Amino acid sequence: MDSDGHEHAVMAKVSYDYHLESPEFAQNELEEYGYDDYIIDNEFSDDHAVTIIKPDGSAVISYRGTNPNLLQKSADYDLMADSLIFGGYHQSPNMQFAVNYLADSIGTQTRFVRAENHYKKVKDVYPDVTLIGHSLGGRLASYVGRKYNEQSYMYNKGSSPLIDPFFAGSGNFPNHKHYTTGTDPISYGATFDKSETLIDIPEPEENFDYITHSLNYFLPKKIGKKSKDGKNIISRQPKYLMPIRKKDGKRINFCDLFPDDELCRGEGS
Repeated sequence: MDSDGHEHAVMAKVSYDYHLESPEFAQNELEEYGYDDYIIDNEFSDDHAVTIIKPDGSAVISYRGTNPNLLQKSADYDLMADSLIFGGYHQSPNMQFAVNYLADSIGTQTRFVRAENHYKKVKDVYPDVTLIGHSLGGRLASYVGRKYNEQSYMYNKGSSPLIDPFFAGSGNFPNHKHYTTGTDPISYGATFDKSETLIDIPEPEENFDYITHSLNYFLPKKIGKKSKDGKNIISRQPKYLMPIRKKDGKRINFCDLFPDDELCRGEGS
């Protein structure tokens, strides 16, 4: 995968780190991937989106994907958003109006509305904005990016297998890049979209993850942080690293399959 894709995949990961781990952990992860000069703006970061300021002063909004911990409150908002994607909310202005009206009447907001409002606040302060996200986060980046014509990077973005294939040619968004593993059923509907740049990455070995939805497949290797003795130190892996389902149906941890990966080691060299 190209370096541009690797860079934005790391920032897509940061939105998970920020909410599911801590703001400090998220900032440390940026540094361990080699992006020492990228700073999280906590004023414009919360449970569903993180704003990262690059050395050139531009901003990147990283929309978080679905929370894998169903016991946390944020998972309710995520599952509702996933349901809206399945129903084609992102493709139907009429559905958007009806759902938003209903949500507003009961005193809440969908993640789509929150994503748009977040973008507007950041845009008022940082004129140069890029949108990114994985899975649900990728769909949010796509939704806001299309509405405001912003550069967007998406990783296996959420899609509707019932709706999206029929909107394959709607619009033209050459400034949108969708990185996909191709075989992932969650984002497969979005691969029919000819209005944006679709980038296929090599599929993992056949006996590994047949779903291939995880953000792990897009991440570069960590380089770690220099310690006093000159060694590169890699911190612990995030607790939420997505499990992988093998062909026999068993679910195992990413690090069970790849114990030597930098994400899984206590320290690197």
